[in-house]
Order: sequence, then C-alpha cells, then structure tokens
Amino acid sequence: MTDEDEAHQGGRPRPHVRRRNWMPADRTGGLIDDVFDRLRRERPNLVVQRLVCVHPGDDDNVFWLSDGCSDSSDDVQIDTTDEGSPPFIIEDDAGAQRRLEGTDADEIVGVIRLMLDDIDSRGRLDKGIT
Repeated sequence: MTDEDEAHQGGRPRPHVRRRNWMPADRTGGLIDDVFDRLRRERPNLVVQRLVCVHPGDDDNVFWLSDGCSDSSDDVQIDTTDEGSPPFIIEDDAGAQRRLEGTDADEIVGVIRLMLDDIDSRGRLDKGIT
C-alpha cells in the first residue's frame, strides 16, 4: 500500500486543503453563481468556500458549502467546470456519502438543500436535539 492509499484509508491525515471564503460579491461568471445566490437567500448563514490552488495551472473550481450555525465539520462539495459552468458534481462527505452529477440549476439547488438538511439533522441528533 502506498502512502497515498494509506492517507485515504485513515493511515494518516490527508494534506490540509486550503480554502477561502467565497462571498456573495465573488462571481465565477457561470451558472454556479445562480445556485449560490438561491441557496444564500434560503439560508442566510450559508458558508461558501472555494479551493485555493498552490500552482497556477491547478483547477480551482471546487467549492464547499456548510451551514454557518452548525458545529459540524461536514459539508457539501461541488465541482464545476471552468468559470462555474455545468456539469456539476455534488458530494457530501458526511454519513451518506452521496454523489450526483447534474446540469440543471433547480435540481442542483434541491439536492444541495437536502444534503445540507441531512447534515443539520445529524448534527442535532449528535447534540441530543430532536
């Protein structure tokens, strides 16, 4: 087993991924801007972060969404193509570990909404809140 394989199987932690907050005024120029705008209107505490690349040629079209009120480190990851365009790959890194690829903004917003709700529900259960 290589060191990289071990890192993905819990042998050692993955290298820290650098992120920066992606504010409402930050724009990609693509459909993902509309998705984020809609989710932010529904969830005022939504935190959106974008990958910070080390090398200029790296792909920085990776975003993470989380509920700013939650103590949970779980989030929803979204990968886009250049300039925030579809197709989008949406994954949650929480218990369900779901993955969906899509191009329709309504579908993407709905899936992200469900994933964030699931993360919030798990966080409430962990705290004993029903």
